[in-house]
Amino acid sequence: MCLYSQAVWGRAMEIVQIIDAMNHDNVQMDMQSYYYIVNGMANVDHGYSADFNVNNRLHRLQHWRVALHALMACKANGYDPTATMYNSAIVACTIPTMNFWKEAACVFHEMLQEGHKPARVAVRTFDKCLMRNSKPFESLELIRQAVKHSTEGYTVMPPRVEPGPTVKLTPEEEAQYHAERDVARPGGVPEDAQGVFRPMVWRGFWWRWHEVANKYRPQDALRRRQIAPR
Repeated sequence: MCLYSQAVWGRAMEIVQIIDAMNHDNVQMDMQSYYYIVNGMANVDHGYSADFNVNNRLHRLQHWRVALHALMACKANGYDPTATMYNSAIVACTIPTMNFWKEAACVFHEMLQEGHKPARVAVRTFDKCLMRNSKPFESLELIRQAVKHSTEGYTVMPPRVEPGPTVKLTPEEEAQYHAERDVARPGGVPEDAQGVFRPMVWRGFWWRWHEVANKYRPQDALRRRQIAPR
């Protein structure tokens, strides 16, 4: 019951603590436990679209790895993962602050092989993750599979675009290409409209945003608690 309540609210840290306690007490997990673990990891609050308080603990916690390992353990112990579990694992790997699209692609192919249907939310987050990582051909193939399996909201089959001829680049040109491609540029996807491309300041010191914005201006022109832009 405790695992269920934490999974509903997406409390990733608490779920991991419960898993550690179950392993410490040699409690064998059942199908429901794996179900709540994977779905709880997909429900975590990444804090990206709501405000600027991005949940930086998720990177240290590696909640996407917890979801994948729970999915693997579910199959290894003789249970059949549901379509919701596959979709939740994909969401955990591809939420706005995570870019594990290769792992999500493996889960997606496995889900299709098992005969499960991709969910709309999973396809949407996976597609945005691919576009964040400059993978347009993989994105088109994903949408094509969503239309093929009649996922809700995906009805128009995208045109098949063949990649152009490969051009041999010199090492200098290749290094420059990768440097230009990997630079963080906001505005690529809707989440980046409220991007996190500014210094992290604790919300309690909201007036410090004014200090950050006026870092290179004369200090005596500022009042200490002048109105700061939120």
